[in-house]
Amino acid sequence: MNAASMREDVQDAIARVDRERLWRRHAEMARIGAIPGNGVDRAAKVPFILSVELNEEYQRKAGAATLKSYQIFEYALNGAA
Repeated sequence: MNAASMREDVQDAIARVDRERLWRRHAEMARIGAIPGNGVDRAAKVPFILSVELNEEYQRKAGAATLKSYQIFEYALNGAA
């Protein structure tokens, strides 16, 4: 696929977007993760699921604070038992 036909494909996809539906879904997602003071925290509500047990140090760390979604990499790479 050349660049010109790719641009046409992108333009076609954009033309097919239902803007009203997109805006409704965006507003729904904002309500789901709304926090006081005008913000959202949806990413913070994602569960950590690893296929291995955490070592003792990381089990303690996980129990001591609310983990953030970006920490999954640290826990997966450094916390595996």
